[in-house]
Amino acid sequence: MSDLVPIVVQGISWSQQHGQPLVLLRGLGTDCWFAVSADVEEARAFSSCTCAAERTRRRLARLASQLLRVAGGEIEQIVLRVDGEQILRAHLLVRSSTGTTTVETFGLDALVLAAELGIMPVMRWQELAALAASSQRAENASDETATELPPAIQRLLAELEERGFGTDDS
Repeated sequence: MSDLVPIVVQGISWSQQHGQPLVLLRGLGTDCWFAVSADVEEARAFSSCTCAAERTRRRLARLASQLLRVAGGEIEQIVLRVDGEQILRAHLLVRSSTGTTTVETFGLDALVLAAELGIMPVMRWQELAALAASSQRAENASDETATELPPAIQRLLAELEERGFGTDDS
């Protein structure tokens, strides 16, 4: 059995905590998922709206795929990984008439290219499971702390409420 799991883009979400888009990735056939921070331009590249395709990085992916085809090259595999700085990276295994080479690039760029070429990117099972576990822990931690206000703020709100501020009849 291969230790590589196909990865799919599950969707795009907005992180209210960080004020930026998140690309949600899931291991195909698993309950493992994780989120990758993106900028607005990267998030738009995954849009299913055809009207936005020409204004996004998707057009660069189309150009790269055409250049590969003209040069006689082909991407055989895209392997995703997270580096030591927690940045999603990708290794593109490229086969051409001169042989096979590996090209490293940013993970989101590789995901857009994979969508353009119809290639299913993969990730090592152990790394996917570790990322999914840390995403779950981070989500649970942010859920617990997001609703808990500091005691000083709680006292201030209680005092304002006692004085009638913030009520409908004020």
